[in-house]
Amino acid sequence: MQHKNKFVDRVVTLLTPHGDIRARPMFGGHGIYLDGMMFALIAYDRLFLKTDVETRPRFVRTGSKPFSFMRAGKEMITSYYEAPPRTMKTARAIMPWMELATIAARGAQTAKKTKAKKAKSPAKKAGSAKVARRPAKRVVKSPHK
Repeated sequence: MQHKNKFVDRVVTLLTPHGDIRARPMFGGHGIYLDGMMFALIAYDRLFLKTDVETRPRFVRTGSKPFSFMRAGKEMITSYYEAPPRTMKTARAIMPWMELATIAARGAQTAKKTKAKKAKSPAKKAGSAKVARRPAKRVVKSPHK
């Protein structure tokens, strides 16, 4: 899919050997998706990859900076960090960083689903209703020891 932005086309071409990559316009930039899961974004002609607590230190060690924006006069810092420049040369060079980003994105997706599931389940208050409990397992000691 051709985009008006040559940098977006370059990133999609660079990442395509690794799966079904799509770029969708969003907030003046583009979200980058692998099999329908957003793992990166493009803003200001720079690629930012999703990070988490475990993967972020690797990005920081390369000097990568987080994607940030202003909201109501306050700087909002995201979990997306700029791809190290040396990785933008070949599909092989970007692959390990893309893998880190997809791991972080899957973890965030799982956390959202878990949080949504907990929010949907009714809160159980002490004394408000009987709570179904499983019967305790009965332990039978063997007489042959």
